[in-house]
Amino acid sequence: MKYYRSTNKHGSKDAVTALLSQLQPHRRWQLSLIVLLMIVGGLAEIVSLGLIVPFLAFLIDPLEALQIELVATVSSIFGPADPNSLRLWFTLLFIVAAVVSGAMRFLVVWVNTRVTFSICHEIGVDVYRRVIYQPYTVHVSRNSSEVLGVLGKVEAVAYITIGLLNGISGLLISISIIATLSIVNPSFTALTLVALGGAYAVVMIFVKKRLEKDSLIISEAMNDRFKVTQEALGSIRDILLSHGQEYFARLHKKMDWAYTRATGNQQIIGPSPKFIVEALGVLIIAIFAYSAVMSTDGFNTIIPTLGAMALGAQRMLPNLHLIYLGIANLKGREQLVYDVVELLEQPSNEQQLEDLDPLIFAKQIDLENVSFRYQEDSPTILEELNFSITKGQKIGFSGPTGSGKSTTIDLLMGLLTPSAGQISVDGKPLTEKTRLQWQKNIAHVPQDLYLTDSSFAENIAFCKMPDDIDLQRVEEAAKIAHIHDFITDKPKGYQSLLGERGIQLSGGQRQRVGIARAMYRKASVIVLDEATSALDTEMEAAVMSSIENIDRNVTIIMIAHRISTLKNCDFVYQLEHGRIINTNQMRAAEI
Repeated sequence: MKYYRSTNKHGSKDAVTALLSQLQPHRRWQLSLIVLLMIVGGLAEIVSLGLIVPFLAFLIDPLEALQIELVATVSSIFGPADPNSLRLWFTLLFIVAAVVSGAMRFLVVWVNTRVTFSICHEIGVDVYRRVIYQPYTVHVSRNSSEVLGVLGKVEAVAYITIGLLNGISGLLISISIIATLSIVNPSFTALTLVALGGAYAVVMIFVKKRLEKDSLIISEAMNDRFKVTQEALGSIRDILLSHGQEYFARLHKKMDWAYTRATGNQQIIGPSPKFIVEALGVLIIAIFAYSAVMSTDGFNTIIPTLGAMALGAQRMLPNLHLIYLGIANLKGREQLVYDVVELLEQPSNEQQLEDLDPLIFAKQIDLENVSFRYQEDSPTILEELNFSITKGQKIGFSGPTGSGKSTTIDLLMGLLTPSAGQISVDGKPLTEKTRLQWQKNIAHVPQDLYLTDSSFAENIAFCKMPDDIDLQRVEEAAKIAHIHDFITDKPKGYQSLLGERGIQLSGGQRQRVGIARAMYRKASVIVLDEATSALDTEMEAAVMSSIENIDRNVTIIMIAHRISTLKNCDFVYQLEHGRIINTNQMRAAEI
């Protein structure tokens, strides 16, 4: 299996710019304030490190310490004072500076983590909302495993963001340390910076392409792992019956190995340079210490400088590694960022759905020369349909599989837009906005009904929060669908759980819950897409009898293979190869 695709679908935008462009303005401000806090932390580091020289010098020999220019300059701040007082002052100052520096580092980590995960929470919510609000054509054109995979990648974006902010913090602190050490000993500082920084730069040059390649593999493998798991669980009955467990186990193993190997590569690449650079740092300090001691007679004078150099190098090493890790983590996961941003950039019709009133339906629905195809280069599914449905009628659609019945229903419900021709309600064409208004009139009962792992009441009053459910209305709907007695026989009645996808119910019971769901909505148009196909003849007759007794102002549209199901329809349209055959409407009684 090949796991390669374009590394950047956003033109010249890099991953960081693409992600920042999706954040709320106040979040970008917060990130700016975090950087400012990091700068303050860097200044605290300068003070803490700068005080190490006078502190050590006064501990060893106060009088000789005053001969050091930097120490003398700092001492002048306290004015005339005896050596013991200066020793105490510098000790207290060093302690305070060290505590403040440590507190600032902790504060940066705390703020960084809280803000980053708050941002990623918002990103995850926004991605989910944008996915849910996409038009039906978008949902049928892409694999749901890709969406599920991206939702799983949002958490990875959090760790990328934290790594980058830690890298920025490490950069600012490193600059502060370099600036301080340059005052103490410029040559040592330059040597350390070139050697340690150069080592990380060389490593990054060598591993950059490997990280980018693994980024693509991880992105694709995450999607494929979701896909194979989803497919296996969705067809578990057939897998068990055909003993096909080994096929799916091997498929999952192959995809998981690609993900695990690429992730493992990054786990090796991340910490490896640290061990080399640490050894290099110790080597530089040892050479500097030996050279300094051999070139001076004042051993006591050189000790404070050596202490500052050693402490500075010790603090700079982890910060240089943070810079490297931030870049390596981004390069190794940047495709995940692009995948998340791609979903964030989807247009959403959420604003259009707010406070949307139903489209008035008083007379009839008209289809005029309606044709449909999914893509310009794909075959035509429906061709020049012309018919009308009067309010209150019961309309049936029949025809062989693939004749276009379900597509016609999707067009009538406003889920699909005609490629040619026009659909209108009471003479008002279905546009982008009126289509959403029209859908508020419709209740749909599909052949393959999806039931949530919640109570009967929640499944019947679908998309309603528990506190907003009208239980009396739920019972009325259940009685119409002939499922009320079955539910009340359960120990918890309407609060009994159905199990995942209604697995504890028979096919007929699931369909009756679906019909009750449609009745609960009290819609003016009810669409039954093979809704009674799972019912036996007696139960189908009972449900159809109930449907017959629904208010005559309710328009009912049905798809069925069994002609007997459509016998009470006012008109039946027979479709074949995307056309209404014989071109004329036919009375159901004439079939």
